[in-house]
Amino acid sequence: MTIICNTALADNLRRWSKALSSDKQIENAAKKLLKSYDIIVKAFDLNKDDNRTRNTFLEISNDLAAHTLRYQGLEKATPYFLQAITENPKTGAENRINTMACLHFAKALLQNNQSEEAKKYCLLGKKTVLPDSSYVKSYNNLEMELIGPRCEGRLVRVNEDKAYGFIEKGSETVFVHITDLMQKISNAEFKELEGSIVDFVEIHSEKGLNAKSVRIL
Repeated sequence: MTIICNTALADNLRRWSKALSSDKQIENAAKKLLKSYDIIVKAFDLNKDDNRTRNTFLEISNDLAAHTLRYQGLEKATPYFLQAITENPKTGAENRINTMACLHFAKALLQNNQSEEAKKYCLLGKKTVLPDSSYVKSYNNLEMELIGPRCEGRLVRVNEDKAYGFIEKGSETVFVHITDLMQKISNAEFKELEGSIVDFVEIHSEKGLNAKSVRIL
């Protein structure tokens, strides 16, 4: 009974945290999420065979990984990602959580110049993507970033306030956002790079050409 109650409590706190986060109450959201994590870890340790407890543990670990990545960085988020990821998921819930966790973890690893690790989790997550899932395109684009051919061009027309610019490649113009650069830089530093030669992976989207995994040469 205690396990069931604690699992329900942890899940309610997780949902509460999401609501607080949507209201921009980041500090309170983090507190609720950490409390839900502490509760579900204890419940999961008592019974790892209960599906609901396991799924809630994976869900909370994934949410905490995403939150920690955003506000504290990859190093502190990694343990939570590893807890959320399942090597051989057996249920629909495990599949769904695994798909999300692997995608976000692989993207973060790639941005941190850990391409081999990123490939590992991209491939692991791709195994659990359902054919009609909205994640299919995201994984295809990520895979293209990891193994696709690289192009070269010049960074131009950088908008410092909105943190985007364009790359001129021959007669083509490719959109680039600051988050698509391999290294983390400020908006001002991005503006200073205007005119620099870069290489990148070109992704075709509904809105046109986008540059991913951009490196300054």
